[in-house]
Amino acid sequence: VARVDMMGVLDRFLFRTVDPTVSGNRPITANPNLAKLNLGLTLAVDVLIGIVILFTSLRSIFERSMRSKYDLKVIIPRILLAVVLAHGSLLFVQMAIDLNNALGSVALSLGGPLNGDNLPWSASLSPTVIAGLVTGQDLFQGVMALALVAAMAILVLAYVIRTALLNVLIVTAPLAALLTVIPDTRSHARSWLRLFFGTVFMQAVQLIILRVAVTTE
Repeated sequence: VARVDMMGVLDRFLFRTVDPTVSGNRPITANPNLAKLNLGLTLAVDVLIGIVILFTSLRSIFERSMRSKYDLKVIIPRILLAVVLAHGSLLFVQMAIDLNNALGSVALSLGGPLNGDNLPWSASLSPTVIAGLVTGQDLFQGVMALALVAAMAILVLAYVIRTALLNVLIVTAPLAALLTVIPDTRSHARSWLRLFFGTVFMQAVQLIILRVAVTTE
């Protein structure tokens, strides 16, 4: 029973990144709740950008340092880029997710079909094997089967956490765009970008590893 439940979850999360709240392959950024939260933060970022422009302008007027004279000239291109990134964040995020799905599809297409029934652990947890374990009361094989179920549970949890983290990154994408404007906060924007790429493309890497495991099994 645990195997059936977890394979259902893995089949939904492991092979592609789509909106898990509906059936089918709707893009995750098409989720109306995520889009609404992203839009709300985008509007907040617009207000913050206005504050940054006002503060920089006043600083260039009242301060006499060399840095203050050139701050506005340096920051305006960054602000324009931040506006584009913030308002197009859903599009850019979905482009990266589509690339991940394309890489995953390539991994799935190499060799035979890769699905929940032929993953490396599927044979050891098949209904026939489980029935044999119950009939033969094989304690060692039973412990190994439980260990495989525990490993599957960890994998399921990892992908559920990945989807939750990806939702947070989608919502906070406009804020990450704002962090690129000020030099003091650009390191935080780079941290968001590293976390985003790691979260998105871990799936494609995992599918490549699974393809190699199935091929060399």
